[in-house]
Amino acid sequence: MQKLLLLIALLLSISFTVKADEASHKELVEQLFTVTNMKEGFDNTCKEVIDMQAKSNPMMEPFRGVLTEFFTKYISWEALKPDITKLYMDTFTEDELRDIVGFLSSPVGIMYTEKSFEMTLKSMEIGQKMVQENMPELQAMIAAEAEKLLAQEREKKPADQAVETPATTK
Repeated sequence: MQKLLLLIALLLSISFTVKADEASHKELVEQLFTVTNMKEGFDNTCKEVIDMQAKSNPMMEPFRGVLTEFFTKYISWEALKPDITKLYMDTFTEDELRDIVGFLSSPVGIMYTEKSFEMTLKSMEIGQKMVQENMPELQAMIAAEAEKLLAQEREKKPADQAVETPATTK
């Protein structure tokens, strides 16, 4: 009986230790989020993505409010923070988080943090520009693939059940 009580006490102490470790681990992730201004950066990035969508496709401009509402509901910092917190906890140990927070709290780390969001946005703009400049090629590739898929469908179906194409429906 005494061994059973000792085992129960040991298991309970392990459970409390794990909860305490999880809380300290989560606190370090929160510190990292604070040091990196994660919420502000995340929300600014979402806004920039919406702006880039509107710029790259002017037909989306009237839907800016819908995009903002959708992003706020599903892609905002508040919506994703629990999952991102877990991701950081699964990815970095407490010691690693302490080192990262320490670096990012230093003058060079602060400069890095301030510039990294701007660099991310500029990188996204570079990618968006490249896609826009090469959009005719992408459209031609999509059209060729669509025609290939239609041809494959035509081959599969008997002649009396031919696949309609824009040319055959006119």
